[in-house]
Amino acid sequence: MKKVVLIVALLMMISISNVSAASVTLPYYGTTSESEKFMWADPNKGNDEFTFVEYTSNSNNAEILMYETVSGSASLIGSQSLSNGVNSFNFPANVSAVKLRSNDGGEVYLNYMESNNPISTQIYFEEPTTQPDPEPDPEPDPGKSDCSCVVDIPGWDNMMGKLDEIKSAIPPAPDWQQVSETMRDTIVPAFRDEMEDMLGTAPEPPEQPIFNNPLESGIDEPTGSLPNDFEESGFTANDLKADAEEIQFQEDPSGGFELLDPVGSLPTQEEFKKNIPSEQDLQAPEVPDVTGTAPEPPAQENIAPEPPDVTGTAPSPSVEDNIAPSPSGGDNVAPTPGDNTGTAPLPGEDTGNAPVPNDELTKAPLPSKDLTGAPIPNK
Repeated sequence: MKKVVLIVALLMMISISNVSAASVTLPYYGTTSESEKFMWADPNKGNDEFTFVEYTSNSNNAEILMYETVSGSASLIGSQSLSNGVNSFNFPANVSAVKLRSNDGGEVYLNYMESNNPISTQIYFEEPTTQPDPEPDPEPDPGKSDCSCVVDIPGWDNMMGKLDEIKSAIPPAPDWQQVSETMRDTIVPAFRDEMEDMLGTAPEPPEQPIFNNPLESGIDEPTGSLPNDFEESGFTANDLKADAEEIQFQEDPSGGFELLDPVGSLPTQEEFKKNIPSEQDLQAPEVPDVTGTAPEPPAQENIAPEPPDVTGTAPSPSVEDNIAPSPSGGDNVAPTPGDNTGTAPLPGEDTGNAPVPNDELTKAPLPSKDLTGAPIPNK
């Protein structure tokens, strides 16, 4: 519970950083060998970083070890040698924790540091005593100090007094019941009157219409009359049922269907076990190993025919063979009038007359017979 109170108080201290100027004073931090505990820029081992340091070294071989925060733990980055006397330097990036180391037994301690932690941008350290504790405890265990707190911070009572002053300066919470009554009895009526003066009042609503009957929405009851002989007719609703045609029921020739219980129709566990397929049934078919190659289409043999190789030569006009006969040749001379050979028979001649009607030869001459009635050439 004390830790929670202290954490809340530290968070409240952030809001009054202007009062404390973000500077703190911490106990002596030094050593004659090597510091056992880290000096963190953020006591919660966060990612806040140191930016500047001033130190005093009485050692001829001292150094400051620099660490960065990795998953809430300190991871060594490197070290910086410390010159003898009072000196200072700027830290490189990502230095969130430091340690001091003296390699020859000489004393080395911190005087002043700066960080980007908004709670402690300036850190002052107490001067060492005549016989400094080689291993100071900047973070005493709970219960060992007078305040019995986790971190013993100098000036704690003074800062708590400042908080008390701030608390006393805050006015008490209002009486909300009184506020509501004031709003109801004073503010709202005055506001309503001012609105009426500025905007006026709404007109009076019209009177509610008067209906002939108390039905809702002003609906009049329907009027009408039944026939005079309606009650004497004796007609009832049972007459409709009696006169209605009976519906014939037809059996389903297919036998219909039956809805089964989807859960009750499942096979039992024993039936499941009996129907478990064997390992051979579960084997997937092997994919055939196709080693062949697709056939290539045959080469096209439809080659266009080439013209034959003609070795002969066409005859030239100068060749004397196959000379066409000229008109001056004496052979095959056409007969001319006046020749005595091969003259056509004249009428009245006794030779070669064609048979005429009423001749004694009444049949046409046939080949290979001796009938001489038909003229024969050259006779």
